[in-house]
Amino acid sequence: MSFLDVDYADRALWLNSRYRALFAPDGGSLNDAPMMKALLYLLTHHVFEGQYLGVKDRDEIALWKSVLGAAALAEQQMRAGK
Repeated sequence: MSFLDVDYADRALWLNSRYRALFAPDGGSLNDAPMMKALLYLLTHHVFEGQYLGVKDRDEIALWKSVLGAAALAEQQMRAGK
C-alpha cells in the first residue's frame, strides 16, 4: 500500500497507518497531525472540485503517491538511525 490513497467517490484521502507514528507519535486521533493534514489539503483540494478524475488528475495523484511515499520512507529510516 502506498503512503496515500485517494477515494474520489467518497471525497476522502486515506493515509497509510504504517507511517502514522511519523506525524502523530502519541497515537492517532481525529485532530492529530494538523500540519500534515493541512499540507495534504492544500495539495489535493482541487482534485475533488470536479465531477470526475481526468488524466491530469490521475497523473498528479500518482506523482504525489510516489514522492510522498519516498519522503515518508526516508523520514522513517532517518528516525530509525539507518
